[in-house]
Amino acid sequence: MPIRSSFAFFLLLSVSSVVFTSCQDHKDPSIDTFGQLDSSKIAADTTMQVNLDRSYEFQKTLVKSDTEVYDFLAYDKPKGSSSPEWESKFIVIRRTSSAQDTVVKDIRAGSVQNIWVSDIDGNGKPEIMFYEYPKYGADTTHHFQFFAYETDGRKRAHKILSGIKENYLHSRGRDSFFISQNYLIRKVPYYEKQKDSIASADLWQSYRLQNGALIFEKEKKVLQ
Repeated sequence: MPIRSSFAFFLLLSVSSVVFTSCQDHKDPSIDTFGQLDSSKIAADTTMQVNLDRSYEFQKTLVKSDTEVYDFLAYDKPKGSSSPEWESKFIVIRRTSSAQDTVVKDIRAGSVQNIWVSDIDGNGKPEIMFYEYPKYGADTTHHFQFFAYETDGRKRAHKILSGIKENYLHSRGRDSFFISQNYLIRKVPYYEKQKDSIASADLWQSYRLQNGALIFEKEKKVLQ
């Protein structure tokens, strides 16, 4: 190969290597999106919003450790089926490197918003919690449903007494929940008057888990 051609080939190879390395350095980190929704795309598509509101299907993998995860599956009866034997249900399956156990299976009524696994009381027994909004077009008397279970780390789980209730005088639902510093945090849109169309504040409530029950701790109103 002539010297000029060899130099050109070497230069091309070097530039390609730099570009490839640069792309790798600036590559977006991988994000676990399993069971998550792309809100920006949904907001731009009204049809997608409605279909998601109507949908009962939801799945997510909850990672407890490198060797133990929980698979959450929520499903509805087949489309067009009118059989009373079919009900909307959810199931939690524990997966480890050597076994799969059904932890809990129960009936559901709405669209799952979020689910997580935690151990806020630090007793070594994972809690599985999630909440739902009513399905599209349903009676919205019940603005949300909150589910909480404590597992024994294997096949059994029992319901956690939540004591979480709505203030129908100032609330219209769309509450949200999350875990922070070993507390369950509930964010409630607050309406000063029943005729108000826009919430004037948010109520932030904290709950601690003690003896298998969520105990109300304190509440703070934050003006919008």
